[in-house]
Amino acid sequence: MKKNEELIKQCPKPTGELGCQVASKINSHHEELWRWGLSFIDIKDNMSILDIGCGGGKAISIMSSLSRAKKITGIDYSEDMVQFAGNVNRDLINQGLVEITHGDVSSLSFSSDTFDLITAFETYYFWPSLIDNFKEVRRVLKPGGIFLLVNEAYKDEKFEERNSYLAEIINMRYHTPEELTGFLIESGFDSVDNFTVPEKNWITSVSIK
Repeated sequence: MKKNEELIKQCPKPTGELGCQVASKINSHHEELWRWGLSFIDIKDNMSILDIGCGGGKAISIMSSLSRAKKITGIDYSEDMVQFAGNVNRDLINQGLVEITHGDVSSLSFSSDTFDLITAFETYYFWPSLIDNFKEVRRVLKPGGIFLLVNEAYKDEKFEERNSYLAEIINMRYHTPEELTGFLIESGFDSVDNFTVPEKNWITSVSIK
């Protein structure tokens, strides 16, 4: 297998030494994407935030730098990424501003109406049951809370060669903005706004409970 494909195969659930290499690359290469996505919301002081699929943990660091959030909780279903993200955010964890734990979007271990903001950066592609998972996200959001999805790819014929290649390697599912809106509305969200950068194939969805 080509080295590049070995790295790509790590993206859904980075593990081991190779997974940590991928996490480090993602942390550095995706910062512009994440900051762009976060520009569409206002992270207010004292917000309770959950980042699902926190991976290498850099998005948590960015969100912490943008406000005095009450607390940011990161979860990932890779134990290695929990440790990796914990190391990246060690100072914030020691200050009690961040917590990173093992978790799965299919069954979130939080009470209903817990978070003001839930984020998912480059992860929904791999969620096992999209409607059910979106419903679970909505469950733990407070009324009026925000669900922010930020992704580097959406279905567009200009990028189909690249995206279909990735999808074949890692079983990645991706959708048009209209399809994504439909799934979120079906899951119970009251409103969905999509923002794109067509020349880069980036998409951000902002959904309100």
